[in-house]
Amino acid sequence: MNWKKNYAQKIKEFTVIAHFCTIILALTGLVSYLNFDALSEIYYKIYYYIITFLVVLILSLIYLDKSFIKNELDVKKNFYSYAFNIVLFFLISFIVGYTGHEDSLFEMLFILPVITTSITHGVKPGLIFAFIESTYIIYYHKAFIANNYLDISIINAGILFLTAWLIGSFAELEMKTKKMLEVQANMDGLTELSNHRYFQEALKNKISEASINDSSVSLIFIDIDYFKYYNDMFGHQRGDEILKRIGGIISKHLPPECIAARYGGDEFAVILPSYSSQEAAEIAEEIRSQVEKTQFYKEDHLPNNKITLSLGVAAYPENAKTQSELINAADEALYKAKYMDKNKVKLYFSVLDDIKTKLHESENELTSSLRTFLSIINARDRYTYGHSERVMEYAVKIANAMQFNEEEKNALKYGAFLHDIGKIEIDREILNKPGKLSDHEIVIMKQHPLYGAAMIKPITFLSDCVDTILYHHENLDGSGYPEGLKGEEIPLGARILRVIDSYDAMVTDRPYRSGMSTDEALAELKKYSGKYYDPEIVEIFTELFKDQLCEWKIASN
Repeated sequence: MNWKKNYAQKIKEFTVIAHFCTIILALTGLVSYLNFDALSEIYYKIYYYIITFLVVLILSLIYLDKSFIKNELDVKKNFYSYAFNIVLFFLISFIVGYTGHEDSLFEMLFILPVITTSITHGVKPGLIFAFIESTYIIYYHKAFIANNYLDISIINAGILFLTAWLIGSFAELEMKTKKMLEVQANMDGLTELSNHRYFQEALKNKISEASINDSSVSLIFIDIDYFKYYNDMFGHQRGDEILKRIGGIISKHLPPECIAARYGGDEFAVILPSYSSQEAAEIAEEIRSQVEKTQFYKEDHLPNNKITLSLGVAAYPENAKTQSELINAADEALYKAKYMDKNKVKLYFSVLDDIKTKLHESENELTSSLRTFLSIINARDRYTYGHSERVMEYAVKIANAMQFNEEEKNALKYGAFLHDIGKIEIDREILNKPGKLSDHEIVIMKQHPLYGAAMIKPITFLSDCVDTILYHHENLDGSGYPEGLKGEEIPLGARILRVIDSYDAMVTDRPYRSGMSTDEALAELKKYSGKYYDPEIVEIFTELFKDQLCEWKIASN
């Protein structure tokens, strides 16, 4: 920022000159007061006006520099600023009128309101004040003071106008520069939406306002489906065009009070003050629909033949109590939309929150412990992150297909979500080992269903989930663990979980191998149907994918 360094250097130089001129002006005033004939009257006047103007200019530049650094210019204080300058004008008028001074010395006090007005509001307001004060000065001399002082008053009026123009120009230039820098600092250059830094600051402020006003703030996270795939195929320039157009669509279909930002990469975020999660979901659906209707360059080469969006919605304080919790909630909702269905809007839903509402008060602490355990597992095991959510979604779809009642559906859903909770007892090195496990490590890993069932058992409400968690690694032929159950001995929930847990493991990338495609994974399930997996459940699960146009495992960023 060379211009800023140069600006600061000039201010230092002007400060030195200002001190010098102030000393000379003080000496000149002293000479005039003692009636010394050191200077003739005409030269004194010329010298007086030049020095006065220079001092005012330099001091104004110094003031401008301080206000630039301290950010003292505040347009919200316009009313108080104008009121102050008007009071100052009348006060100076009273002083000049009361003293009846026939010199122009006190008239120069009128320059103070001009300076403050020009600095705060710019050229036009400063000139208006200069005009009002000049009219007063000239009228005052014409009406009450000898005409031989009228020329001095006209010169004073000219100084007022010149000061207003010069200082006001500096102030306006500073304001424009400040606004330009703020825009550049807060705006994403490609999409012309707010950037990540401004988003975080704005969300913090909106949540603070909502807390004070007892209102809500909703947050939408938006991700472009298969964007990495598109970028790799057509290049970053085409990808940037997609980002820019989608940014425009988002901005166009938002209410004025909402804030759209580019969160990072191909992700966008929208802050909706005073909107409920349902209202935000409606806006999110409108954005999704508009993007789906828009034609983009060679979008037919994508797996689903269209550029589409996945959107996650969460709200404060409904789903979160803090800024970070709200971001995490919206991100979780986006994750579900993107990795399960794509081209969908998902409202945030926490299974643990749902469980907590149905527990006895004495069991709430256990639920908090489960939440902590799941967070630890997600942090320790990269594979487990998102796995439980996906398995739960698959389980709900199968439960619907098999026409489970609400109680059976909930038992399967909660069991699917918590099926890997026992991994909290497994070492990180084993969970993330980038190769085959040793025999000893396999024995340790096979304990996690036992650990998980033991952790869930004390929670009365989840008692129906215990067997699902305990036996979800049993095989139909009795070769599974932990008890080697066969066929119908294995609870139905555990047999369902065995299929969907295996499927998700197959299609997910691991450190030592790439995930299979949907077709490959389904073929693998069919191959071991009757041996490891229940044939009926495999058939139902396969039917769910019959019309799937793209692979769920492609989770492009």
